[in-house]
Amino acid sequence: MLRDYSGTRLFWTRHAAAEAIEDDLDPMEIEGALRVVVELPEFNGEKKRGIIKIGERYCTLIYVKKRHGLVVITCWESSQTDVKEYKNETRRRG
Repeated sequence: MLRDYSGTRLFWTRHAAAEAIEDDLDPMEIEGALRVVVELPEFNGEKKRGIIKIGERYCTLIYVKKRHGLVVITCWESSQTDVKEYKNETRRRG
C-alpha cells in the first residue's frame, strides 16, 4: 500500500539513529523521501514496515504511527527483496 507521510514529523529511537548512521543513511534525506512509502502489512498492531527510495538507494523503516508523528524504531538499507516489493507496488499504482 502506498502512503504519503510528507510533512509528518519523525521521532528517532537511539537504535534507529545508530542503524541509519551505520548504513550511511542521512536522516534528513529519509524525512525528505516520505512522500512515497510502500507500507507492507507485515506486523499485527501498530508497528509498520515501510520502504522508501532515496536517490538511487532504498531504505526500509520499522515505525509506529502516533498522533504526533512517526516513531522510527529501526531502519536499514533495503534488501533486494524489499527493493523488488517497492518497485512492484509503485508500478502498480503508477
